[in-house]
Amino acid sequence: MILQELGSAIPGGRVLEITTTTGCIVGCSYCPQDKFAHRQRAVSHVKHLRLEDFKRCLARVPTSVDISFAGYSEPWLNPDCTEMVEHAYARGHGIRIFTTLVGMKGRDLHRLQALRSRVFVVHVLDDGAYMNSRLVGDKYLALFRQVVDTNIASIRFIVLGRGPSRYRLDNPRRSASSRAASEQQGWKRQSEGRRTTAASRRRADMR
Repeated sequence: MILQELGSAIPGGRVLEITTTTGCIVGCSYCPQDKFAHRQRAVSHVKHLRLEDFKRCLARVPTSVDISFAGYSEPWLNPDCTEMVEHAYARGHGIRIFTTLVGMKGRDLHRLQALRSRVFVVHVLDDGAYMNSRLVGDKYLALFRQVVDTNIASIRFIVLGRGPSRYRLDNPRRSASSRAASEQQGWKRQSEGRRTTAASRRRADMR
């Protein structure tokens, strides 16, 4: 699936994008996170969006507006992110998630599976060309395998550049049905109708 097809899979409508934290260890080379963080720190040195502040602000947002957890940082670097998602969903908002999975835990994924997200895009970590490949450890890979096997209907995968060799799955059955994709090497992943998208443009182009 090409980038334009991924864009067509994302519904239209009004969206409020939430940045849950200032600063991001993923370090995507094309993301203006450093500029955002510099300006934000001039206003406040608070690192994470507090759950109480999120709830107070969301109370003023019509439920016809989707809430997108993305922004200029990885949403799950804020430990309260899953609870924020659940709160927005409980209020009747459509949920859109853009995540690298960094900071997310298995229990977070389990809770997210109970929701019906309108969009759930996983930005797969690459081999270090554009992102911090040191984050690809055993815990990340274990969670990644869980995500591949999840039953979240709206899930899509994108990778910019080349995926690390460590993404090769050990289970032969899973390897055959779940292959990640890279635009440079044709490294593809499919899992029961869920598609991996290769792209070479920044995430902002996708919104």
